[in-house]
Amino acid sequence: MIVLMTWKLPRDAWMRAAIAIWLVAMAAVGGRAILAPHRHTVYPIYSSAARDWLAGENVYDAVPRYDPFRYSPIAAVGFVPLSFLPDLPADLIWRLISLTVFLFALTLWGTANALAAGRDTCLLWLCAFPLALGSFANGQANLIVAGLILLAGVAAIGDRWTWAVIAVAAAGFLKLYPFALGFLFLLIAPRKFGPRFVIALLIGLALPLLFQRPEYVLQQYRLWLAQLRIDDRTIITGADRSCEDALLLCRLYQLRIDPSVYRVLQLIAGGLIGLLATAGRYAGWQSDRLIIRIVDLSCLWMLLFGPATEACTYVLMGPLLAIRCAKSLHNRIGGVDRTITIAAFVLCIIAIVAGAHPRLHPLKQFALLPHVALVLFITCITATATELIRSIPLTGMTKAGNLQSPLPSVLGSG
Repeated sequence: MIVLMTWKLPRDAWMRAAIAIWLVAMAAVGGRAILAPHRHTVYPIYSSAARDWLAGENVYDAVPRYDPFRYSPIAAVGFVPLSFLPDLPADLIWRLISLTVFLFALTLWGTANALAAGRDTCLLWLCAFPLALGSFANGQANLIVAGLILLAGVAAIGDRWTWAVIAVAAAGFLKLYPFALGFLFLLIAPRKFGPRFVIALLIGLALPLLFQRPEYVLQQYRLWLAQLRIDDRTIITGADRSCEDALLLCRLYQLRIDPSVYRVLQLIAGGLIGLLATAGRYAGWQSDRLIIRIVDLSCLWMLLFGPATEACTYVLMGPLLAIRCAKSLHNRIGGVDRTITIAAFVLCIIAIVAGAHPRLHPLKQFALLPHVALVLFITCITATATELIRSIPLTGMTKAGNLQSPLPSVLGSG
């Protein structure tokens, strides 16, 4: 009854609530950054890499008190404009850019999921807040990566494959694992996505050559590849392992899995998503339905089977969970799915509070976020497979590649 009464609030009340909670978060994070400019932030890693690039020094040297820079050389070039500013204002600008991209992309993604503008958008902003707050608070790139993934999905639904390629490439050159989404797009639209994707990769790899000496750029690429080889945290075991993924669940349930076997599990999980995507394409699914499932499943795969999933990385699950919450309030998903959604949302909040409050740290041993991601992954896989089985006798096998979207374009021509 309380939930129903709350849901009947006027639209402007929801808007005020969504704006207020994010403004409070921005004020709190900004105030903390001013009082302690070099704490609770990873931005100095980015600014140091950009300044090293300008000086022709090693971008991948460890920054004192921080982790080393892990992104591609073109990512270091991308941070150069902000590096001309002092770290404090540049850090605040970086967080504001990331948040703006994320909320803008989330709004478009809600429209792609047939949610109405206004109150539903505000609800999405509110429901995505818990999982997005961590990345916003420490300035990690997860927030802008999540936004770029959603923008890629929106562009693909609107048949704007150039924009989809740009978004996937930008996200991939930051975090690398979003390229998995690109490979799935390649399965459902090989002619539209494939050539553009190859060109985007070549441009992204070659662009740094315009901003530094060729020998220096090649050296940074070698160092980047070396950094990637030693930075796969899925091979770390014991108490020092910080990844919150499927391998943590295996350890929690005392399932000893050899790293090579885990690699096979990663490939099987990714291959299953690819199989479902291909089946959806040949079953004649409309582009919005198929691409939404691909984006949702790929994000869950990145969390469960990616190389370095931390608590802040779960912002990738925020849009899926927020949209499920909105549809639950509209009674657009079944009772079982609604129960799973509510339980998942509550567990996410508990996990976030436990991570922030020292007295609740013991709850972290239950790996709540990986459990939620696993349940949602199984739920999405099962629902997609069931719908495919039901749709094939009705639609038959149609000509592949004709992905038509009933949604209007929001990104212009591609």
